[in-house]
This record gives sequence, C-alpha cells and structure tokens, in this order.
Amino acid sequence: TGQLFAPVFGLFSGKGASLIPVTSAWSWTQAQSYCRTYYTDLASARDITESNSIASLVPAGGSYWFGLFRDHWKWSNGGQSSYTNWAYGQPDGSTDTCVAAGFGDSGLWRGRSCSETKAFICYIGEP
Repeated sequence: TGQLFAPVFGLFSGKGASLIPVTSAWSWTQAQSYCRTYYTDLASARDITESNSIASLVPAGGSYWFGLFRDHWKWSNGGQSSYTNWAYGQPDGSTDTCVAAGFGDSGLWRGRSCSETKAFICYIGEP
C-alpha cells in the first residue's frame, strides 16, 4: 500500500470530499485501482478553485496523477467539466492517454504515458 498523508478537507473533488495525496509512485491504472479500493476514486478538478486546493496540499515541484484520461478526455469518476488547465501545447495528440498535474509548473496538466509511475491524489466522499 502507499504511504499516506492525513486526509485534507477541501473543495478539490467536491464540497464533501477529502483529498488524500499518496506518495508511492505507481502507474495511472494502479493508482486508480488503489483509490477505488481504499477511497472513492482519483481526484478531479472542475474549476480553478479546486485546482488551487490540490496545489496547496502537495510538495512544490511534484507531478501527480489525477483522474483525467483520454477517452474524449473524461474524468475517471464519470464527472463532467469544461474547466481545463493544460500546459502550452498540451494535449499534443501523442499516444499519452493519462494526465498528471505538475506542481512545479503552476499545476498545469500534461499528457503522459499511463505506464509512467507517479505519486497520485485520491478523494473520498461526494465528487
């Protein structure tokens, strides 16, 4: 299992959600499975406020998986959102099908290979 921080309550995944940063580096699929087994799912960011909330939790410079993936770019939990925070030139149309937020880069999103290993953010509660 991953090494966990204490849950942090905030707005990142919903008004009633707790955020759980997991510092173990796993693939996106492993991270999603872990979050779904022990919590609710990988975290999602529906607006700038939620995106900033997650940025305040994680060490500066870290790159973390969260719940966005390329299937017409949808959220792991099935949620809908028009908010995006892509880095310049992203998504670039490559074969990168999962997304990590870079917190040394203002939390900007970048497409990545799902097999890369990264720390990740889970949530528990209502999305």
